[in-house]
Amino acid sequence: MVLELRAMLPRDRAPLARLGIGLFAEFGDYSQALPIWLRSPGHWCRVLADGSEAPVGLALVTVTEGPKRSRQGYILALGVQDSLRGKGWGRKLLKDSIAELHRRKRQLDLHWIHLNVAASNRPAIHLFESAGFRPSPGEIARYGDGEIAINMRRALD
Repeated sequence: MVLELRAMLPRDRAPLARLGIGLFAEFGDYSQALPIWLRSPGHWCRVLADGSEAPVGLALVTVTEGPKRSRQGYILALGVQDSLRGKGWGRKLLKDSIAELHRRKRQLDLHWIHLNVAASNRPAIHLFESAGFRPSPGEIARYGDGEIAINMRRALD
């Protein structure tokens, strides 16, 4: 299978929403949030597409306001189809997202990148730790199904 990493195109919104809803279903109902995120100004999405250009993975990133009005990058969603897990595609999406935040760092005055990950998702936690993310002290939330969501961050240096 030939895969490419590219920017989201307008025609990708509906297929990406369906893909994301399936990828993240075990952590809650994303049927409302994902379509909104994919249309929101200030959010950008990198797409992993197969040879037919159908999305098989995504990384959705935005910038949020942090403490003391500082701005920070935030990875809202990152995932690939089950058949592609463990083959380095999630890592490529993550590296691409970090690189995009680096490109925007000076313009947006960014210092940190944050994300949430399910406490039970050991492969994702390992991926994020290998990219320099560490748990944010005292910052734990819960997904819609009650699962613990660990907030992780890394400096954008």
